[in-house]
Amino acid sequence: MKAFRVFLFSWIVAQTFYFGIYGPDLLFLKQIRPHNVLFVLTLISFLLAWVGGKTVRSPMEWPERLLLLLGGILAASFFLGGAAFDETTSKKSLGTLLSFTLYPFSTYFFVRAIPFRREFLVSVLKVVCFLGIYLAFTGVFEHYEWLHWLVWPGYIMDPSLGTHFERSRGPFMESVAMGRVLAMVFACWLVLRLEAGPFLRKVAIVSIPVTMASVYFTATRGPWIGFALICLIFLVFKTPVRRTMCWLTVCIVIVAAFGLTNKFSLGQNNLFLERQTTVTDRVVTWLVSGRMVEANPLLGIGFGRFNVEWPNYYKEFQGFDFTGFDGSHNTFLTMAAEVGLPTFGLYLLMAFLMWRRCFRVYRQLDRGLTFERTFVVMVMGILLLYVFTGWFSDLRWNTLQNTLMFLMLGLVAAMERDLCNKAIVVGEDDLDQTPELVATYHH
Repeated sequence: MKAFRVFLFSWIVAQTFYFGIYGPDLLFLKQIRPHNVLFVLTLISFLLAWVGGKTVRSPMEWPERLLLLLGGILAASFFLGGAAFDETTSKKSLGTLLSFTLYPFSTYFFVRAIPFRREFLVSVLKVVCFLGIYLAFTGVFEHYEWLHWLVWPGYIMDPSLGTHFERSRGPFMESVAMGRVLAMVFACWLVLRLEAGPFLRKVAIVSIPVTMASVYFTATRGPWIGFALICLIFLVFKTPVRRTMCWLTVCIVIVAAFGLTNKFSLGQNNLFLERQTTVTDRVVTWLVSGRMVEANPLLGIGFGRFNVEWPNYYKEFQGFDFTGFDGSHNTFLTMAAEVGLPTFGLYLLMAFLMWRRCFRVYRQLDRGLTFERTFVVMVMGILLLYVFTGWFSDLRWNTLQNTLMFLMLGLVAAMERDLCNKAIVVGEDDLDQTPELVATYHH
């Protein structure tokens, strides 16, 4: 299992960066994409653990059945809809399919099959938080011109590459993905502090405000609202994080009330009242998506065909000053347009069942397991962030956010099996470090 953990964490880190035509120069690895190689190694190490009897068999429930069904439907649509054989869509759409289904869904099943240990959960949070340190400081370095020399890799500061230049976009090359991942990092820091030693607590004191600043510097409304949803979920549920979250909320309100920021305030200087052309463009795109759905309600136009089919369905809509098409900007309407309303409904059902499981686990966990309960609350908040921002942007393009989301959902599924059902697996290292787990285990 140690090999699996090493490859899994290395794979997650590799998903942060672009390779191929630009990105770090890693010789031949640049062309074959290191994260693809690391995925294969992760898969092999998991299969070896499975053959060696180190994994746990769990009955398939509806969330798992729906994941397999959705993966099969989207793959079939990719091939049968023609995107796989169209030179203009095949390569790009295949990458989207892998990022949205194979990679995250596989991660879910990998983690779900591993016996739950607090040590592994802490390791996951550490990886996300230390990766978040890099992302948070990079976002700050991007914002201040005199710190641009500290931004790495250099492709981040190339205005001809990616989108959202002059906002904090990090190695993802777009501010929406950057904001989503940073919001996840923020939540992970709040949970990790409960189990961290003195050194990590001091690091958290610096990293949490820097992460919040970097989220702000993305200057993107969707991640801001997603960040607010995470804050809200921590305020609603009773966990040790609630007190910290109250203080942070007070600070945010004070900053907004006194207009100390130029994009987020309670007055006229507010990003939500600016860039209205982007709102108009999205509405037009959604209306075109509706036309696609109306024409192909059951099977859709085919996975990966949205951009190609756009000219066939676009028309001018009265009252909307459309500036131009630059993508779907809506994961779910695009899904309905490409693979049909039934599949869209199945995806929403899967997300709801996952959230309901998290809520059930939170209620069933022993109250002494405060760390685990707080983690589950965090996952509920991140899932709200994931679904909400998916309505205003396309989740399918960034691998890391999808992998992290389903990795955490897989941890909750393993937690339900091994903690809620009292089938706890306690390793030698856990005996000294987690007395409440041992007490529950003996009970």
